[in-house]
Amino acid sequence: DMIKDNQKYFNRLHLLVDAIVVVISYLLAWYIKFCTIFADTEPGAGALDMRTYFSFLYFVIPEYIVLYYFFNNLFVKYQILLKICFKQISKFIIHAFNENFWRTHYAH
Repeated sequence: DMIKDNQKYFNRLHLLVDAIVVVISYLLAWYIKFCTIFADTEPGAGALDMRTYFSFLYFVIPEYIVLYYFFNNLFVKYQILLKICFKQISKFIIHAFNENFWRTHYAH
């Protein structure tokens, strides 16, 4: 039970850190695109103002959270499926090896 609580805590922390990274990346991308020597236009030319651009974060972050939970659950289900497949394949290989081994070495 304590491990599950810790896992929930770390999952939430991971989500928070990822959301912060998304926001920082968004800020950095805007800055590089419009305020550095790498800008391909004059400052502010043909671009949304900063307030409008960053208001999209109100949509980006919740969407990110929904996608995170969807794909995280999908990944967990995929891991379980892989474990089951790996066990079955391992059993098959071991069984095939044992059958073949006994037939070739101890056949009369």
